Amino acid sequence: MDSSFLQRRYLIGFDSRHLGHIFADVLIIGGGAGGLRAAIEAARYGEVIVTTKDSISESNTNYAQGGLAAAMAKGDSIDAHLADTLATGCGLNDEAVVREVVTAAPEAIRELAEWQLPFDLAQRQFGSFTPPATKPAVSCRRP
Repeated sequence: MDSSFLQRRYLIGFDSRHLGHIFADVLIIGGGAGGLRAAIEAARYGEVIVTTKDSISESNTNYAQGGLAAAMAKGDSIDAHLADTLATGCGLNDEAVVREVVTAAPEAIRELAEWQLPFDLAQRQFGSFTPPATKPAVSCRRP
């Protein structure tokens, strides 16, 4: 066998054993709303590190144009939102999972708003939802 295959190789150009190490119980990859929400919950149980590919504001959440949709408007209901989501999924979504997410969404949005996540709570019609119901277009504003 070629001796080059027997040598230790690294994906980086230096030996990481010579660098300082940071230890944590949980590593969160991504600083968007989901990653930060996971970090807040995980911090209740141990040390957490959040890592991003750039600055904390460089996330899909920050650039999301569609925002979040939840049954929060007057006249809207979890059942109507569930039906719209299932119809949009064309049979590819798991009804039990969709029901759980749709049911939890309003409280999760209220919780994020209480934590002062900068939201634009404008009511907008989303393309796949049944008129005349509108969903709160909860989009994070860029800092």
